[in-house]
Amino acid sequence: MRISTTALIERVLGADYLRLRVVHYQAAEYVAPEGGCRVTLSIEVGDSDQRETVEGRGVGFIDAIYQGLTVHFAQAFASLRALQFTGFTVQGRMETGRDALGLDAEVEVCLGVKNSEGRRFDFQAIDRSTLAAAVAAVVQVVEHFVNSERAYVRLHRALADAHGRTRPDLVERFRSELAELVHTTSYVAVSAQVRVL
Repeated sequence: MRISTTALIERVLGADYLRLRVVHYQAAEYVAPEGGCRVTLSIEVGDSDQRETVEGRGVGFIDAIYQGLTVHFAQAFASLRALQFTGFTVQGRMETGRDALGLDAEVEVCLGVKNSEGRRFDFQAIDRSTLAAAVAAVVQVVEHFVNSERAYVRLHRALADAHGRTRPDLVERFRSELAELVHTTSYVAVSAQVRVL
């Protein structure tokens, strides 16, 4: 049975899987042509109660969130700079409304992303707030690719260690797992990072 990429990443990182949770966000958008959007996010990184502030600017809300998170994380995780957004949909789930107006219904935001290897990934978030769902979907994108890159580096180190200990069983396993992660991460960016380790 083939393990999913997400399950592989979670298994490789174990307790070190980096979870990102937005606690609060604030946005200011100027609707005039080329006005732009500015977003400030307060996020919890990992299991700590410490919060980090992320600020981003973009042509719209999604762009500002992603630009802010990219600037915040891309110095350590270069594969974030290689992503291309390929789809964005918002759909109201009107049957979930709790009042006659239906304006409190859940909304589903779906984002399509393509990595530098041309592989497409889909992320979705559901919330009763359109903006909160959009924030959650973008954070899922960043969380996935940050953890994918971290898992790739960890497996690369494990492979080198297995070679050094002459463990062909582990060498084969780690090579197979690295091959799977190559499809998720930006291979060129991560390989450059691994070479300097």
